[in-house]
Amino acid sequence: MATTENNYTGDNSTVLYSFSFQYIDTTDIKVSLDGVVKTLTTHYTLANATQVQFNSAPGTGVKIRIYRDTDTDSKKATFFSGSAIRSQDLNENLDQTLYAVQEAKRDISDMWTSASTIDSTETFVDSDSYILTAAMVEDRILAGAPTVSGIPTLRTDGGNEMTGHVVLDNAKEVRFNEADANGSAYVGIKGATDKGAEGSYTISLPAAAPTANQILKADPSTPTNLAWGSATAAAVTVADESSDTTCFPLFVTAATGDLATKSGSNLTFNSNTGQLGATILSGVLAAGTQSNAHTWSAINTYSKPVIGQQVTLTSSSNATAVDLSLSNNFKLTLGENSTLSQPSNEVAGQSGSIIVIQDGSGSRTLAYHSHYKWPAGTVPTLSTAANAVDRIDYIVEAADKVHCVITYDIKV
Repeated sequence: MATTENNYTGDNSTVLYSFSFQYIDTTDIKVSLDGVVKTLTTHYTLANATQVQFNSAPGTGVKIRIYRDTDTDSKKATFFSGSAIRSQDLNENLDQTLYAVQEAKRDISDMWTSASTIDSTETFVDSDSYILTAAMVEDRILAGAPTVSGIPTLRTDGGNEMTGHVVLDNAKEVRFNEADANGSAYVGIKGATDKGAEGSYTISLPAAAPTANQILKADPSTPTNLAWGSATAAAVTVADESSDTTCFPLFVTAATGDLATKSGSNLTFNSNTGQLGATILSGVLAAGTQSNAHTWSAINTYSKPVIGQQVTLTSSSNATAVDLSLSNNFKLTLGENSTLSQPSNEVAGQSGSIIVIQDGSGSRTLAYHSHYKWPAGTVPTLSTAANAVDRIDYIVEAADKVHCVITYDIKV
């Protein structure tokens, strides 16, 4: 590279310094101390064609720069039509261009190593008077962004993790894009566009990983802290509303989405007991098994059979238990002599049948608890033939009175 400057370090005694670069005019010779340009005559003079003499010796450690800065505001020589062309004029014009190019190359090179340039080993300075090297930009992106107040900082912990706040406008989103090979869809997260009078808050994720079937819930003590919890619904406490004069029950229909509240003058609701009563019941009930007890306070007409399941009774240690809450109809196959024990859950008005079958041996006997009442007080004797079938029909008069009649030897 062509020589365009000479550099020295002051020692507080030397005043005469040489330079080796070529120049066109002496005014193109410039001098600076520690980066500050000095003035000819005021601070120094030209001792001869290749030496600068300072009026006072530069101090110890002062950086001395003697350099060429060729004047390019105008050409050194201008040629007119018909005028003579001298070699000196041609050479000076060419030297002016050559020197200017050399100096531009030097200055561009100096820009990346001067004090106004920041490389990847230096501290970032927030100023338009500085430039960044490509290495600095690349290294700071990959290995850690410059530390500037208000700007997120990356750190080199293997994941380029941000250690500052990431602030987005409330109309903007954080987007998680799918792989380029799969398309351009994404999942976005965005805060409230307008919080109104609501204050700021931060949602904190739980530290532990979830287990199977857990969901995120607001922590009871600090709701902004999310915690993993069971998806099982918690118990809901309903306050006593016995003083209410109007109740609006909800009905599940085949419709989808939100349904309007339903009410009617034919429905009454007792909020103390939770019972819903109807003076008129219309429509079609779906077929199926109803396991809950219902009280009907009005006459109901059914267009299809209402069927109570038949419960099988079993004799154990010559006794047969009958729980009338299980059904209306029962069947007992005798494999031993037995007694119908006191029936449990007797409710006045319940009626039904108990089918009694002899096993293959026959001659099994059946006695009855005193709650079973018979015509004329005569307790019946079963058919004794093997596989014989008798049917006892009953209706409950009161908790201790079950009226019974028997039909013998029903043939299949």
